[in-house]
Amino acid sequence: MNQEILVSLTNCNFTYKQSKNLNIKKGKITSNQDRLTLQNIDLELNKNLIYGVVGKNGSGKSTFLKLLFDVLEPNSGYISRNYSKGKLLDGATVFHNELSAVDNLKAMHILEFDGDNENEDFNKRLQLLKDVSGLDLNDLEKPVSLLSSGTKSKVGFGLTMSFLENIDFLGLDEYFSFGDEEYKKFSSQYIKNKLTETGSAIVISHSMEMLKNMCDQIIFIKNGIISKIGNPEEVIESYRETLKK
Repeated sequence: MNQEILVSLTNCNFTYKQSKNLNIKKGKITSNQDRLTLQNIDLELNKNLIYGVVGKNGSGKSTFLKLLFDVLEPNSGYISRNYSKGKLLDGATVFHNELSAVDNLKAMHILEFDGDNENEDFNKRLQLLKDVSGLDLNDLEKPVSLLSSGTKSKVGFGLTMSFLENIDFLGLDEYFSFGDEEYKKFSSQYIKNKLTETGSAIVISHSMEMLKNMCDQIIFIKNGIISKIGNPEEVIESYRETLKK
């Protein structure tokens, strides 16, 4: 593979299998069919570019990112990945509500490094958790269940950001801002800085202005097919035209 290529997909298809064979609705029994989500995806993503992904709900955007980051494997076709450490952020960090933020950090550190809980490294992450969450030890040492919903979101964001070093490919699926209005501005800017620092990234968002300002190229997925890829303004305009129909 060309070393400038980050990920290469060749004739990839992905179908979600139905968990049940029958559907009962209004007295009728019908057979469920497997749902084809992505079809005939041939695409190369290059290193050191930030890609945006647009498309209607259900078009296959999230599934596409999961294929890129090896969360899902295609039913047919091939994917070649040329990055060392990638991370897809597609929801709030899962943490144990009955543990404190500090204890959650310890547990995540042990899992991430196979039981290695070196004090110096952990202390650096703890400091990063404090800086990113904006919380002091008084809050970080309380059980998360006792914190307000806004404070919990700051803890979740801080925990996630504490384990994003040495990432060379970052994916965001509507993962941008957390907490109250002031913290949302901070967390959104922090994410943008992290994308720039990582260099190679791909982003799903319904904010067209943000994608135009942030991305080098936009991928438009329509009904499970790559409809267009290229200049952000041109591709976003094509996407917007489909919304008018």
